[in-house]
Amino acid sequence: MDVNFFISMIVEEVLRRLQNLPKTALVIFTGATEGFEEGLHEVTKLRNDGWQIKVLFSQGAQRALKVESVRKALAVDEIHFENEISDLEQYYGHADMVVLPTLTLNTAVKTSLGIADTTVTSILSQGLLRGIPIIAAKNGCDPVHLSRQNNGRKKANAVYVEKMTGHLETLKSYGIQLVDASRLYEVIADEPVTHKKDENSIFEDIAYDVSHKKVISRADVIQACGSSKTLLVSSDAIVTAFAKDAAKDLGIRIVSSNN
Repeated sequence: MDVNFFISMIVEEVLRRLQNLPKTALVIFTGATEGFEEGLHEVTKLRNDGWQIKVLFSQGAQRALKVESVRKALAVDEIHFENEISDLEQYYGHADMVVLPTLTLNTAVKTSLGIADTTVTSILSQGLLRGIPIIAAKNGCDPVHLSRQNNGRKKANAVYVEKMTGHLETLKSYGIQLVDASRLYEVIADEPVTHKKDENSIFEDIAYDVSHKKVISRADVIQACGSSKTLLVSSDAIVTAFAKDAAKDLGIRIVSSNN
């Protein structure tokens, strides 16, 4: 049997199995009420799309949000509560993604500063260290949006708003995506999901360099998968549609050498 044909068969089988694996998300609700209904609706779409979901409520969320509404909408048998957790790894250890349909400014600021003094902030910290994608609704933590809720009755302190906005920018620099609650499903659906492996390396991935090539094919992506999760390409390279599809399936990031 031709070696290349044999390798191609193996790759096709790997891709098929990856595509058929259920995607898993740890869904964390914190105590922000802004965007709750929209965020819940978006997570329901994930559930209907075949995602396996584990739901965690912070202590603030228990007080501020409707637990039974979440249980009913997501059709989950169990909702986990922050004050009942002893083993954090069972929550982030097998998650392909962490989703926060509601995020308070308090949790956002703590995470930006590296403060992990609660179950939720500890999970977010571990997620960042392990490279787990984190996507959060910004409705409840965006100080510009929140200041508008005064309806002009009082002017927000500009220095404070600027400072808090800076914390959100720090989260973005960590790779956390902050989006409107109504766009959670749309953004998550476009996010390549790499099914988690057992290793917990926090070291930076070394890119597989094909920046010398003018056309990037599916084969280039597959070769990169064996040694890296990042494919470095030239800024003027043509990336074929098959290459993009393979990168999404295998969780490979395609990065321009000029980035």
